[in-house]
Amino acid sequence: MKRWEVQTLCGNSWENCWAEDDRPMTFASEEEARDALAEHLFDVEQAVRDGHMREGFDPAEFRVVPCEQEVGG
Repeated sequence: MKRWEVQTLCGNSWENCWAEDDRPMTFASEEEARDALAEHLFDVEQAVRDGHMREGFDPAEFRVVPCEQEVGG
């Protein structure tokens, strides 16, 4: 079964953004991953507006891609 992940640009390479229980977080569908990223970026922008952060993130530094290894199922 194909899984999806949200990656961020770290230097010159792309890395999974999030972990859950010390394991890279993946999503069951591309749509689910895109929704999670959109929610994250919205929350960051809200934190900037509320004065909890100085600046937000550049959405161009994120991408949603299929995981390299598929999960059995």
